[in-house]
Amino acid sequence: MSRLEDLSIKDSAIKRIVHNHIEKNIAPEFNRRNRTIKLIPFDIKLVQNFDTFIRVWYTVKIKSTWEPNKFEDIDKIIDIPIDEYKLENRNQKLISLGVELGGKVRKKIDGYIGFDSNELFPVNSLVRIFGGAIRDAISNREIHDVDIILGSGSLDYVENILTQNGYKYIESLTPKDLSSIYNDIRVINEPHSWVKEDKIIQLIRPAVGQIDKEIQKPEIREGIYKKTFTDLIRNVDISCCGVSYDGEKVYENYESAVSHCKNGIFIVNKKAKMYSERRITHRKVKLTSRGWIEVKPDTATYRDLKIDKILSEEILDYVPEYKDNLYYSNQYSDDDYFN
Repeated sequence: MSRLEDLSIKDSAIKRIVHNHIEKNIAPEFNRRNRTIKLIPFDIKLVQNFDTFIRVWYTVKIKSTWEPNKFEDIDKIIDIPIDEYKLENRNQKLISLGVELGGKVRKKIDGYIGFDSNELFPVNSLVRIFGGAIRDAISNREIHDVDIILGSGSLDYVENILTQNGYKYIESLTPKDLSSIYNDIRVINEPHSWVKEDKIIQLIRPAVGQIDKEIQKPEIREGIYKKTFTDLIRNVDISCCGVSYDGEKVYENYESAVSHCKNGIFIVNKKAKMYSERRITHRKVKLTSRGWIEVKPDTATYRDLKIDKILSEEILDYVPEYKDNLYYSNQYSDDDYFN
């Protein structure tokens, strides 16, 4: 048995996971049979805790479309992986405490750039601050520059915002950190550097290559751009830089990146698209000179940084994005679904 001894049928994280499972998997099945699934209420009957998963017995009520007052109880079982439960349990604690990491990051970014960072994020656009600035904000360290990754369609908008806030475009300023990615690896277009006094903001666009001219549908072309955008953020060469911010939420784009930020450590990811032998030496020296400690990926050091340890120090709210479908939306309250 695992160490999660306090699980019960009233556990809000389990309720949330069961609800999402019903909505995504059970409801479509019954709706195809010309019956309507009733999501309010469903009852959790039993919870059993095993080493790697949690088994939940629950009952959901079904009614037919032609007999609205007649209900049928359907018994179901779901096995929830322990890691999925821990993630959702953390999300539920965040809801109850009302604490968001995004607010902390926003305050640090605003302090550095000298204006409201919300101006940088137009609605429904591909714009994120990523890497070192978010890493330093999470770890309560001084921000030295800001990197913004964005789609080509957002470049003019963001540059106009920077101009309005007193930043000037410097054509020849490309830090060592970015030059090899542009010149050697070619995974980004040439960065645009903007400066105001001692503040530096780099605008970075992913190099998406040539898109087939036969692809006419805007939604398909947009999907290609978005995939390239998120794929680049995930492919960081240093683990603690695998974090980003979209004006509202913080994203963990490399597994355990938030933990590494909180604990001042990093591992080198040699498989990343952003990895360069020439670049990594400079980056490691810069980080270690600021107090960061490199750990090897084949040790247990970074794996032992558990969610519970982070929660005991400070509640963090972020969206894991290094794998698909790991985040459950918190846009609804328990009262919307659970009795």
